Amino acid sequence: MPVTFDIMDNKVLGPAIRQGIAQGIEQRSREVLRAFLQKRFGALPEWAERTVATCTSDQALELALRTLDAPTIEKVLGASGNN
Repeated sequence: MPVTFDIMDNKVLGPAIRQGIAQGIEQRSREVLRAFLQKRFGALPEWAERTVATCTSDQALELALRTLDAPTIEKVLGASGNN
């Protein structure tokens, strides 16, 4: 007999799974942004690492797109390099 319930509807497991998925998306978005920045500008300075580490997935996407055209990492991350 097949299982007919969705684990995401479980009051305990559903929220925990959703939270884990959201955290995974955020982490992967930051990894992609970091890879774009490193490919374009080389090793990241500490201030840039801190900025990337606090990005949401939406912010990371926006910044990754900026990486395609911006002449400097400061222009991508909107910083002067002394954050």
